[in-house]
Amino acid sequence: MLLTMLLAGAALAQAGPPDCGSVESCLALALADETVDAGDIRPVLLALGASARDTLVAVAMEGGEAESTLALRLLDTDKEVEAPAPGEAWHWTTGDLETLIALLDRTAELREGAFTVEIARLGTEEAADFLLNEAREDRSRTFYQTPGIGTSHLDGESLPDSDFLEAVQVLGTRAYPHALDRLSENPDSIIAPYLQLRGLENGAIADLLDRAGDRSRPVNERRAALVMLAAVDGLGEESALRLWSLEPSIPEAARVDYYTALAFAGQLAAVPKRIEACAAAPEQAPRNCFALAQPAFEAGYDTAEPTRALVAAVEYDSVFFDYLVEIADEFAVPALLDMLHSNDWRERYHALRGLERLRLTSALEAVDQIAEGHWLPAIRRQAELSAYFIRKGTFDGADLDRLAPGYDRCVQRKWRHCPVEALAGGPFSGGFDSWNARDGVDPELPVCPSTRWQWQGVAFDAQRSLAPGESRSFQFLEDDYLVLTGTDYGEWYGSLVAQSLGRPPAVLAEAINVVEIEKAEDGFLIASGLAHLGGNHGAISFVSAAETRGYDHGELFALPAAPSGMTEIADGLYAAFARGWALVFDLDGPLGFAGCATAP
Repeated sequence: MLLTMLLAGAALAQAGPPDCGSVESCLALALADETVDAGDIRPVLLALGASARDTLVAVAMEGGEAESTLALRLLDTDKEVEAPAPGEAWHWTTGDLETLIALLDRTAELREGAFTVEIARLGTEEAADFLLNEAREDRSRTFYQTPGIGTSHLDGESLPDSDFLEAVQVLGTRAYPHALDRLSENPDSIIAPYLQLRGLENGAIADLLDRAGDRSRPVNERRAALVMLAAVDGLGEESALRLWSLEPSIPEAARVDYYTALAFAGQLAAVPKRIEACAAAPEQAPRNCFALAQPAFEAGYDTAEPTRALVAAVEYDSVFFDYLVEIADEFAVPALLDMLHSNDWRERYHALRGLERLRLTSALEAVDQIAEGHWLPAIRRQAELSAYFIRKGTFDGADLDRLAPGYDRCVQRKWRHCPVEALAGGPFSGGFDSWNARDGVDPELPVCPSTRWQWQGVAFDAQRSLAPGESRSFQFLEDDYLVLTGTDYGEWYGSLVAQSLGRPPAVLAEAINVVEIEKAEDGFLIASGLAHLGGNHGAISFVSAAETRGYDHGELFALPAAPSGMTEIADGLYAAFARGWALVFDLDGPLGFAGCATAP
């Protein structure tokens, strides 16, 4: 066999480690035994050095499919995932560009390996030019890679972003057109935060400013120009002023990139606007949105309010708050303290988790008050836990059962990442099965055998007016000039639409189900929500009919879960309900949960 012929010399010349005995026996073992893969024998062969590499190259180029595929797997050190021990070899001594290109072409035949990492690792301008030109112009080669993080495309036709970045860093500013093309395809590429352009000529900077302000260009091309401007080292005051002048023309989808470019140009006034833009687009990586926020805070810019909006937008994320603690604790504190006094339980929840991470002892009095008197039991429990950790300073799960039964089981898994689910099913806008088990019922609330409830001596029925799965559309008419139309289409989502005399219909809320509309003083109360695919959220909102024959719409407060109905139980007193709970409220907000009443 070709394999035997090629490896015989190497086998005689080198005494292999005891694991395999020789290069030949290692390869033969991997080919014969399905339980042995390339990762098992690569460390053995790496220790043999250049002669083993040269033999594997010969096998990869001239061997049969199985032999070549194995050799390519062994040569492709991009598959290394664990850091080696100190002094241990972790990749082959890199060969020449011509050999690596030949191996790259061989991977296109067998769809195994990549070798772009090895080419980038050469660190030469020739290698970098090859990679970037192949990715940008020729594309006749197939850069085959396993789909995963760092690949712009999963069809094997694009150079992985990580290899592209290595090549860009070798060429510096001469990689400008390549990087601009790549970012125009995907402005969110992983190369964006690592790109650095030093010494970029004024003509190139002017071109980027033109691209960023050109309304006729696609949004991704404009975003790419803004990302590049953020990467320029020392943009200059004149260019920064011109960038400011583009603000009215920047589309919503590019505003995070726009304010990032300004902030990195030293324009601290752009930092609060950057945080606001991140809050409006929470899919942007939240930890990146706080860059330069501390210097802006120290310079006197108000970062508290936009921080509050961003914290609320991204919900609770332990990594996010860890980053907030690391770089932005000063400017975050005013925002979190403000949220702690919010009427929205969701904001209070985020504030409690944030202050807990900050270990802010000055907030303990307010946290204790929430633990004693908030209307939602799960928020009281969270406040109790947060106060415990703030006082404790370090984690100790020994006595957590008295705080929240079952919380210690979560702690044993990964305590910072499952607080809500472990709080016996506390509320969360994303929804958890434990909370949704009885349409959002909290375990501390009574399980009523009927739909009969009572609140401070007032008994009332809370019967869903629609059968599960039934849909409807209903209208309310106010003084012949305001028409509200609410729809409940179950998992297909409904909406709330308003129309006043002489005006076109306006969608006030969508992707929700309106379950009830009640006439109230100076307007209408709307009960709406959605429970679908693990999500469970609801709200009470208010629509007022203005004397100008217009209308105003806003959320009064968030419900613990999606409601199934709402009813007026006394003058100015209402109850929103679902299976297992009935929340009593007035126009100022929630008053508390009703208790069970005996059937009449």
